[in-house]
Amino acid sequence: TEAQGWAEMLYRMYCRWGERHNFKVSTLDYLDGEEAGLKSASILIEGENAYGFLKSESGVHRLVRVSPFDASGRRHTSFSSLEVMPEIDDTIEIEYQNRDVAMRMLKSKLLEIKERENLERIEDIKGVQKEIAWGSQIRSYVFMPYTLVKDHRTGFETGNINAVMDGDLDGFINAY
Repeated sequence: TEAQGWAEMLYRMYCRWGERHNFKVSTLDYLDGEEAGLKSASILIEGENAYGFLKSESGVHRLVRVSPFDASGRRHTSFSSLEVMPEIDDTIEIEYQNRDVAMRMLKSKLLEIKERENLERIEDIKGVQKEIAWGSQIRSYVFMPYTLVKDHRTGFETGNINAVMDGDLDGFINAY
């Protein structure tokens, strides 16, 4: 339940980020959690350079807080994985002499990927999918005993966790 609550917080954070930048934000899929939060969601964020800004956000995000779902008031650590993928449409034009060969290769590659059911084999499209566990997070969000959001790849951090949860991610994106 705590992890599903965390996933919902991340969903809200990225929706708010998109809205702050006047991007079009659409929910494509949303699967409610059993008691609270969400199990998974897919959102489409459309606008100039949206993928370029968000591609750095792909990875495991870690939350440390006193869980509102724990009657004993204990501190919990939760993890949630985020995937960022570009939307490819038919308007992309390929202009060079081997276009037909390249298109045949691309189609055969897509067919090969579609035929595979093992997700580990499509890392070339998704990127490396790290295990959702200790040591694999790209960023930590600490609500307790102090407030800090730290990106473990760049070292960028801020103590204003409320602003970050309201979609203020530009410092992290720019640092990356």
